Amino acid sequence: MENNTNISQVSQTDIQAPIIDNPNLTKNKEIKCGNCNYIGPGEKNRSLIAVILAWICIIIAPIITLIYFTATHTWKCPKCQSTFVGVKNKKGIYTGQLGGGLRIFLIILFVLIGIAILGIFSSVVLASLNSARTRSSDATVKSAMSNLRVQSLLYEDKVGTFKGFCQDSATLETLKTISKAGASNEFNYACNDSEKNWAISSPLRSGDYWCVDGSENMPKNITTALSTQTSCSNTGNNSLKENLIKQLVDEIKSSTSFPSKVDENTAVTDIKAESSAVHYYFSLSGVDTSKITNSNLKSFLLNGVCKNEGVKMMLNNDININQTYLDTETSKTFSVSFSKGDCK
Repeated sequence: MENNTNISQVSQTDIQAPIIDNPNLTKNKEIKCGNCNYIGPGEKNRSLIAVILAWICIIIAPIITLIYFTATHTWKCPKCQSTFVGVKNKKGIYTGQLGGGLRIFLIILFVLIGIAILGIFSSVVLASLNSARTRSSDATVKSAMSNLRVQSLLYEDKVGTFKGFCQDSATLETLKTISKAGASNEFNYACNDSEKNWAISSPLRSGDYWCVDGSENMPKNITTALSTQTSCSNTGNNSLKENLIKQLVDEIKSSTSFPSKVDENTAVTDIKAESSAVHYYFSLSGVDTSKITNSNLKSFLLNGVCKNEGVKMMLNNDININQTYLDTETSKTFSVSFSKGDCK
C-alpha cells in the first residue's frame, strides 16, 4: 500500500509541476491540458513577430488580422504543445479558450466599423467639394461670357459691324478662359457672328449650355450648343435631326482613332455633335498660316467638301458641317461652316 501511495503521489506531482525550466513561464496563466492532463503555467502560442505582423495587416488587409486572431489560440501546453487546453479564470474554473477571444474580435470589429464610417464621411465631403467646384466653374463661365457683351460693343465701335467678332484676339482669349473653366477641351464653345449680331454658347459642368448674344436678351440656359445661330432666342430643338447627328458622330467615332492623319500637315483631332451640325476639329502643323483667313480657307475646301458623298448626304439633310482648325505652332484658329446652299 505504501509503495502504491508513493507512486501515486509522485505521478500527481509530476503531472502538476512545470516541466519547462523557464522563470517567465510562471507569470503566465494557469492551464489544464486536455491532451496530457498537464496543469500549470501555460506557454504563449503566438510568437511576437506574428502578432506584430497581424496588427500591421489591419491597415492594408484587416480581414487577415481578424482571421489570425480568431483561428489561433492564445495558450498551448508546454509539455505536449497541444492547444486543447482550459484556462483558469478568476473563479478558479478551467474554461476552454476561443481562437482570439471576444476582446480581440470586438477590437477588430470596431476598427472595421471606424474605417467604414471614415469612408462614408470622406465620400460625403468629396461630393460636397465636387459640387462646390462645379458651381464655381459655372460662375466663372457665366461671368466671363457676360463680359463679352462689353467687348462686342468695343469691337463694333472700332470695326462698325459684329462680323469677325468671334475671331478677334480679345474674344479668343476670353473664350479660352471659358473653355478651361467649363471643361478640359479647348474647343468646348460655339461662337457665331454676323453683321448685326453674335451668339456664344459654352457647356456648363452642371449640365446644359450657357448662351449669351449681342441682343438685349438676358443670358440663358439652352439644352444644345449653338450651330450657326447668332441669337440665343432661336435655338429651337429638332429632336429627329439631333438624334441623326448624334448617330452619325457615334458611327464615325467608333470607326476612327483620334488623332487621324488627313495628310502630312493636317490631322482630325475630334468630332462632336451639335444641334444642327457635325463639328470637325483639325490640327495644322508645318503650314504657313500668315495669309489664311476664314473666307479663303472655305473657298479652298469647298470643292473637296462638295465632292464627298458622305458630306453631301449630311448637307442634303440640312445637317451643316462645321470645321475648326488649330495651328499647333502659332495657336491660331480658323473656323468655317458649310450648309446645303454651298454645294449647288
